[in-house]
Amino acid sequence: MVQTNLSNEFPTLPSSVAAHYIGMSESWLRQSRMLGRSDGPPFLRLGSRAVRYLRVDLDRWLEQRRCSGMQAQIDPPVQQLLARTAHGLRHRRTQLKPKPQKRKRRPVS
Repeated sequence: MVQTNLSNEFPTLPSSVAAHYIGMSESWLRQSRMLGRSDGPPFLRLGSRAVRYLRVDLDRWLEQRRCSGMQAQIDPPVQQLLARTAHGLRHRRTQLKPKPQKRKRRPVS
């Protein structure tokens, strides 16, 4: 069910429809509205309980999260941390690799 505001130009969507539209769960949307969270799409609070989403806001939010290929948009400090962690894991993996055992020779009969 799509509700529209007075101008009919910006249709508003209830949480369940908005969640389906962006491919997330309604629970995730509810949690993203909690104070201090900024990873969810912008929303409208109508009264004390009613929450609606503008379709244009959802489209804009999805567009901002578009990634091309393997290059995800990650903050530079996070990239540095991931690079250090990956290097540490590679280094540790080589240290933990078991040494090959020597083959036992069969006695010649």
